[in-house]
Amino acid sequence: DYTLRREIGRGGMGVVYEAWQGSLDRRVALKVLPAGVAVDDRAFHRFMKEAKTAAKLNHPNVVGVYGMGVEQNTPYFAMEMVEGETLAQVLAKIKEAEPETVTVFGKKDSLVFFGKLADAFAEVADGLQHAHSKRVIHRDIKPSNLILDRESRLRILDFGLARLEGQESLSVSGDLVGTPLYMSPEQARRSKIPVDHRTDVYSLGATLYEMLVGCPPFRGKDHADTLSQIIEREPSPPSRINPRVPRDLETIVRKCLRKEPGDRYGTAEAMGQDLRRLVRGDRIEARPQ
Repeated sequence: DYTLRREIGRGGMGVVYEAWQGSLDRRVALKVLPAGVAVDDRAFHRFMKEAKTAAKLNHPNVVGVYGMGVEQNTPYFAMEMVEGETLAQVLAKIKEAEPETVTVFGKKDSLVFFGKLADAFAEVADGLQHAHSKRVIHRDIKPSNLILDRESRLRILDFGLARLEGQESLSVSGDLVGTPLYMSPEQARRSKIPVDHRTDVYSLGATLYEMLVGCPPFRGKDHADTLSQIIEREPSPPSRINPRVPRDLETIVRKCLRKEPGDRYGTAEAMGQDLRRLVRGDRIEARPQ
């Protein structure tokens, strides 16, 4: 039913193509697990679990899944085709931009810029809250897994590492799950205590931190050093790196990045509400450390 047109992405857990679905006359993004990888039973089950997990979700800030199947021993699933750029691509342009440059969020480091950024991240928090309400934890929120569509809506991609809360992971115990730069301390510790939805709150905060200052909260000389810093060190206050960052926005980000999950926002919804209070000019609920 699908005609492949071009490759649009490639990662450890599959290749994504732009494709045409003949039966419904529509463009889709088709994620395929290559045959060489599909013979690995664990990779096959993880891929199919990603499709089923993402298919549980129906939210404007989550890229939707249409269907899945196996063709000639090749598993695949079809997703909504979203035109736009990942936040990683947007961030690369913002980093290179001069101070007065107008970006997709407005003039760099202006109040409009920070307001639009807060609005966009509040919507992502809404998408995460929807996932968490279905007991789905993403576990790999980062700039390359968020896409800014043509309507300037920031949407969540790639549930390849997602897990249902309370359910065993397909990862071997002790495996590193996630991307070190945006990983919560509890993920970085690789403890047997299961992470909960607050790990996504941390990772979304780490992503927002990088949007504000141009670098992630922690970056060591290698993965082990980065993980050690995440566990042991406090991040530099964003305003120390970029003095234009509004104090309340800094307070929100730093609350997301607390070491103990219980010290962060209890839900993604609470984070989103505080971001919207900031945009409206209301008093935020987070208090400075």
